[in-house]
Amino acid sequence: MNRQTTRISPADVDRQRDFCQKLHERFAARPSAPLAFVDTYGCQQNEADSERLRGYLSEMGYQFTQSEAEADLIVINTCAIREHAEMRVLGNVGALVHTKRAKPGQLICVCGCMAQEPHMAQKIKDSYRQVDLVFGPHALWRFPELLYRLVTRRGRIFDIADEPGSIAEGIPLVRQEGVKAWVSIMYGCNNFCTYCIVPYVRGRERSRKPEIILDEIRGLVAEGYRDITLLGQNVNSYGKDLDEPMDFADLLRAASEIPGDFLLRFMTSHPKDASQKLFDTMASSPKIAPCFHLPFQAGNDRILKAMNRVYDRAGYLDKVRRLRQAIPDVVITSDVIVGFPGETAEEFEDTMTLIDEVRFDALFTFIFSPREGTPAAKMDDPIPKAEKAAHFQRLVERQDQISEEKHAAYIGKTVRCLVDGKDDKGLTARTPGNRLVRLTGDEGLIGQFVDVKITGANKWSLSGEPAPAPVPARSGAAPAHTGSPARRGPPPDAPAAPWPPAAGWPPATPPPRPSAARPDSIPGRRSDNTQSGFPGYSCRERLKFVPSDSPPIFDRTVNSISIIHCPFGQCQGGFMATFAERLLLLREEKHVSQSVAANASGINLRTYHRYENGEREASVSTLIRMADYFGVTIDYLVGRSDAR
Repeated sequence: MNRQTTRISPADVDRQRDFCQKLHERFAARPSAPLAFVDTYGCQQNEADSERLRGYLSEMGYQFTQSEAEADLIVINTCAIREHAEMRVLGNVGALVHTKRAKPGQLICVCGCMAQEPHMAQKIKDSYRQVDLVFGPHALWRFPELLYRLVTRRGRIFDIADEPGSIAEGIPLVRQEGVKAWVSIMYGCNNFCTYCIVPYVRGRERSRKPEIILDEIRGLVAEGYRDITLLGQNVNSYGKDLDEPMDFADLLRAASEIPGDFLLRFMTSHPKDASQKLFDTMASSPKIAPCFHLPFQAGNDRILKAMNRVYDRAGYLDKVRRLRQAIPDVVITSDVIVGFPGETAEEFEDTMTLIDEVRFDALFTFIFSPREGTPAAKMDDPIPKAEKAAHFQRLVERQDQISEEKHAAYIGKTVRCLVDGKDDKGLTARTPGNRLVRLTGDEGLIGQFVDVKITGANKWSLSGEPAPAPVPARSGAAPAHTGSPARRGPPPDAPAAPWPPAAGWPPATPPPRPSAARPDSIPGRRSDNTQSGFPGYSCRERLKFVPSDSPPIFDRTVNSISIIHCPFGQCQGGFMATFAERLLLLREEKHVSQSVAANASGINLRTYHRYENGEREASVSTLIRMADYFGVTIDYLVGRSDAR
């Protein structure tokens, strides 16, 4: 197959927006606006894709709801990175048969990475007859046309053709919030790690034109966004396919020169493409956040070769050394896979010693999950699951210790933070290195850079209060930037130098086509990666103790663990991890949707989402109602006992 990137013409995108207009006119005859529920699983790229789906839906005349039962259209944007992600999707799609029976005209759409897998698309076609539309990432830009066909002609539609991938500009966006924003700079992946399904479902690497990216960033800054993340499966390889070469470091430097008070982040990076030029570029600008997600996956050279990672242990450690030389205060996070096929106890020890040597600020940890269609799924794997689980537990405990030590070093220091939101515990903020800070203060601080005095810490987050005055320059300290390419600042695990300072329905005519919309909130989100701030997959996805064999969601025997160690995010580990896991398990055993369980427990759907996401603790009265509804004890629900 010819793997050349297809660039969708403006005329073709305009044709899709014409379908939006046609649907809008069709819906205008209704007494009220149609309702859409958009449910997102997976990584930040999936979240960005859902923003485009919502943009299209908004132009069609849809409003958004938190209730599957109320929705006229349900769109489930899926993830394929691990088996549990797919099983969770299938469990929730299966429960939607009840909502569709109660609302016969309801349309159900499954899209995203899982939909692009031929065997999963076939499974949905054969076993989930309530699903009306299935399409993969390659067809997202044609969503209006597919939906128009579905609405006007009925019949089921499956669009999962294998393509090298395309780039379509001009798709409307409905962004999630007004402080943080995603900007996709490229799509797809060429690395073909033996365990990873991404190149097969998202296609080959293809870069957006730099002038379009920079214009988008300028627009976001003008709208008041303060934290902008550049997205790609491997951002470091940006620009290799462009007619006029421009590598990622050049793009990052150009973005940092845009006027305004904002921080730039990026994810995710592959070590093979992490260059000295990139490190120096990061060090040269205070607008580029001093944090770097650099997945190492394994500490043993034989395993790295079997994974097709194209670097060795020594090369990885050298990159870390040079990164810290350029940016002493850099926050480094990483991914690691435990139990890759054939990994021995001795080889796992190489992973443990690498963790001790690097001392990562956070790790995203997984037990190997075979993906159909990848080389690793066919490899012999004689290592017992119990041994893998034991290795995994050792790794998590060690990283917990390191994270707690790193966070404790912040107590008493003042750090420049961006206040990005609030929850039931108060305000939330982020350090330049993306550490979560729980903050006292007025809601008027949201969206501002604030000097925060750190007063407490645990392994997951910091806590603090607004400092009464700006951080004074330390005696004898060099300026943050002196013209040298290296960042002049505090030592590791110390605060960085100061960062940027701080209608009725139907309408008479279809709405104008916005380039972006920013409602205060977009309901119907199952996961919130913006809260974790790190690549990979939602905290909800990774906070699970998950059986590895099919059918996992109904198996009560824990024989494989897959858990995120996320000290920077909303994940609270321990109680909240177990509570979230058991809440999900009980609901799926009962074969009910989140909205049904929420109503039965006397809480709103948004709050229930957060419980299952591991993002919020429940009150005693709520725990009692939930335990009564599911027929279990409170001790079982919160993980204090295995007895129901």
